[in-house]
Amino acid sequence: MPKFDREKFKKMVEKSRLFLDDKKLIQEKEMVSTKLGTCIHFCVMTGKSFMRNKCLVRASALAYTTILALIPLLAVMVIISTALLKQ
Repeated sequence: MPKFDREKFKKMVEKSRLFLDDKKLIQEKEMVSTKLGTCIHFCVMTGKSFMRNKCLVRASALAYTTILALIPLLAVMVIISTALLKQ
């Protein structure tokens, strides 16, 4: 069984914290020097911003109000179409 290296683990944790931190990333350009690193950083920052701005709650509120607005619109459309078809 391989031995657990505590110092190596601490370095990995510190590197990942630097990678996820916006302010430190500007200073540490070698962290995102590759295309994969840039892509991962973009995804992480997008996810953090998504959660910080409570986008899930806003999206659910928008869907709820849209459904509530469609019901009266559908009723008006049915009334107008039945009135036009009777003539």
